[in-house]
Amino acid sequence: MKNYKSIYNHIIGRLRNELPSYFTYHDYKHTLHVLSIATHLANKLNISEHETYLLKIACLYHDTGFLINRIEHEQLSCGILRADLANYSFREEDILKMEGMILATKIQAQPNNLLEMIIADADLEYLGTKLFVPIGEKLKIELLHFNPSMTDGQWYELQSKFLKSHRYFTSWCKRYREPKKQQNLSLINSLL
Repeated sequence: MKNYKSIYNHIIGRLRNELPSYFTYHDYKHTLHVLSIATHLANKLNISEHETYLLKIACLYHDTGFLINRIEHEQLSCGILRADLANYSFREEDILKMEGMILATKIQAQPNNLLEMIIADADLEYLGTKLFVPIGEKLKIELLHFNPSMTDGQWYELQSKFLKSHRYFTSWCKRYREPKKQQNLSLINSLL
């Protein structure tokens, strides 16, 4: 836990200062949201202090790959984590756990354990909240940077498809986020 503040300041600083401004969704605020939700889930699911520490560090690093490239950014994030954490005294097994958590945030990934389930759910928790529309707008603006010809109809289709294929893994998100996610899906489908 002693290195957490320094790692936090380093990563949030890099995301704040180095990410291109067209990352309107994958920005430092998204990382802070994921960190907050993952910490909440860890508390609700009685995760040990050490594993919560690893989870929080994985959350901080999970989208750092965007500093290099948006393609395969999870793999790039693992590389950044491994390089940075060489400066600290982390055990190899802990680094591997954190890399597993980062890779669990990949779209359509299947988490292998509870920590991976927590970070995967935290990453997309907003899908089942009232923040779905405003956060979705940030994602739409980001995607329009890479695909300026995307129409509103294509955006709603993309959202609908994604919501239909998405599933939460933790009991907490299944109980408290899935119902609102289904309402958000109905809202999107009404716009198609």
